[in-house]
Amino acid sequence: MVVSQIGEIVKKYSWQMIYAEDEAEFETLWLTMQTEAEGLGMAQVVEYYENEWAKALEIVKDYE
Repeated sequence: MVVSQIGEIVKKYSWQMIYAEDEAEFETLWLTMQTEAEGLGMAQVVEYYENEWAKALEIVKDYE
């Protein structure tokens, strides 16, 4: 659910950044997107996927 919510934030601000009037507006949108994503738990999502990737690498070692 958190990943879905973060995805919606990224989609919303990505489109706005594409049509930003200038670099300053782009940067403001970028920082706002980061802040909102972090507020929803982006750090925990990244940590989860990094841990799962490390586990997958350990498992695949048996097959190399």
